[in-house]
Amino acid sequence: MSFIKLKPLGCPNCNSDLILKIRNIKVTKKKIKTELCHCKNCDFLFLNNINWLDIAYEENFFGDTGYVARNVNIAGKLIILLRIFSIFSRFKVIPSGMDLGTGIGMLPRMLRDSGYDFYGNDAYSNMELIKPFSNPQGRTFLKTAFEVVEHVPSLPIFLKDNIFKKDTFIFSTLIRPNEAIPDKSWWYYAFENGQHVSFHSKKSLSQAFKMAGYNPKNLISFGSNIHLFSEDKIWKISFKFAKIFWILGNFHKFIHKKLTYLFFREDSLTYIDHVYSIKNQKNI
Repeated sequence: MSFIKLKPLGCPNCNSDLILKIRNIKVTKKKIKTELCHCKNCDFLFLNNINWLDIAYEENFFGDTGYVARNVNIAGKLIILLRIFSIFSRFKVIPSGMDLGTGIGMLPRMLRDSGYDFYGNDAYSNMELIKPFSNPQGRTFLKTAFEVVEHVPSLPIFLKDNIFKKDTFIFSTLIRPNEAIPDKSWWYYAFENGQHVSFHSKKSLSQAFKMAGYNPKNLISFGSNIHLFSEDKIWKISFKFAKIFWILGNFHKFIHKKLTYLFFREDSLTYIDHVYSIKNQKNI
């Protein structure tokens, strides 16, 4: 491993020059060469010289067989959070929401079906399920971005462009333990399709918000995947209460899965289908 110089600003997360090259890798089905790099200053792990995104997004299907289950899960969690917020705010009207990087728009569609005024935005998708609801009349103060941050080369720039100081931002990205660099077999890299380019830790996430001009103390997490940023005390309290229900929900799903397998042997094909799809993506 060796330190390398990145132009023009150094680390995409903090502008530091303390960039360590971890290993050479190949991404997308065309095996484009790039480098996995690590910033010693902010602990950001990322892919260098990103010039393949048009290839990574040229097909509608990327082997993401977990898309439906993930959106159903996230929609359920968000509805719990929104209901708790409504109670703590004395049934104040839930603000309009914008789902950034919405894909086909399944999440905002499900939220609209449940009575919440949500919209979708995505530069790489036609947003088939939410297309009529991509341009809200007024500004949205509630922003979501699920499985988007790892697609963004520079989170500080993304935050400056999309998240304003009074916004509440709920997002997901799987964070690494601080200073940990997973080996090349880590499933979250997803080098096969080349869409994941940023791999954060709690430390690098905090630095990104600081670089964007926001107080990282307003960033809280549920486990290693779901995160909330807000200056609003009611949203932060609601998120902490929602975590209790989410934990209970996860326990219920675990028991349900075990009982289903015990009595019916209905084991999910989601991951098996994902592996098969990636291996055969040239034929899709």
